[in-house]
Amino acid sequence: MIDQNKLNLILNQIKVEKRKEESISCDFFVPQKSFGTIQQKAWNQNLKKEKKVSKKTLNSEEEIAMQSSLNMLSACAKTEYMLTTALVKKGISKEVIFQTIEKLKKWNYINDVQFAIDYANSVKSVKGKKVIMQNLSQKGICDNVISSVISQIGSQTEAIKDLIEKTVKEKEINYELKAKIFRSLASKGFEFDEISSAISAVFRG
Repeated sequence: MIDQNKLNLILNQIKVEKRKEESISCDFFVPQKSFGTIQQKAWNQNLKKEKKVSKKTLNSEEEIAMQSSLNMLSACAKTEYMLTTALVKKGISKEVIFQTIEKLKKWNYINDVQFAIDYANSVKSVKGKKVIMQNLSQKGICDNVISSVISQIGSQTEAIKDLIEKTVKEKEINYELKAKIFRSLASKGFEFDEISSAISAVFRG
């Protein structure tokens, strides 16, 4: 649960980020099937209902905050941190942000655990555990959730082999190419031992 101390820390961090003029964007969309058909339909129906209610004249800061949040969430999934950051940049007060976030969590419109699971599943075929951990941390996911999600990924050797095979099509195999592939995969966050194992398997014989 987000509390006032956590919110204050986020606000301070945003002040630093504003100097860099950086904005938080959504780099993946949660597949509908990840929630299950029935759950996703119910989620969409409730979200549409809330948006219709919020389409009345927006006279209060609370209404503006909720409408903005629903608009952002209807586009793509966000964590508490990402949504809080976006609302701060819109000039919403921290008290109203706190109230809005708590309502959205109660309705399960924001769920950091589910976000982390869906994100990891959506990128684990092209990104290694190290990069996934880093990205989740940047999105405000707490360490214990990240550790739990990463532990469920398991070996990525097969995913690495697929990436290597796509890279080496019709290319001359030599030491330089293998070294280049290794560096590229390492930069994507894959484990060194899994990269070595995958390279050995692909170039065996």
